Amino acid sequence: METEAGAASRPTPEEAARVLDQIGRDRDAVRRLPAPAWYFPAVAAMVAAAHLSQLLPSPVGALVALAVVAAAVLAVRRHADALGVVGWSVPPRIWLPMGALIATAPAAAVLDQVYGQRWAWIAAAALGAGAVLAWGALHRRAVERGA
Repeated sequence: METEAGAASRPTPEEAARVLDQIGRDRDAVRRLPAPAWYFPAVAAMVAAAHLSQLLPSPVGALVALAVVAAAVLAVRRHADALGVVGWSVPPRIWLPMGALIATAPAAAVLDQVYGQRWAWIAAAALGAGAVLAWGALHRRAVERGA
């Protein structure tokens, strides 16, 4: 059974509706945070470097790729943390370019290892960096439109 004090601390339906509306507005505002001008080109350069490092001699290429990928992950996470962005607030429009980006490395690896086509790493670098830059342009346009 509820006490009088417990009933007084509950929000009214109107107050609850206002708070839920504010949460929705806050979530939308976080999704439209502008990225600094250097952000997407820097991530694109790291993506290209990770792919191109596979053209280096065997142990060196793997170490360079790991270092570049680790730096990219840390840079992206640090920037997101500085903005106060959490994973669930990432806009859904990121998944298509991320899917393209994620698919480039395995495709290049298969072409290189199975068919001996080393040029695939150059194509993967261009496609991966292009996907990041394209998403950056779309993100900037969405932020400017307020979408």
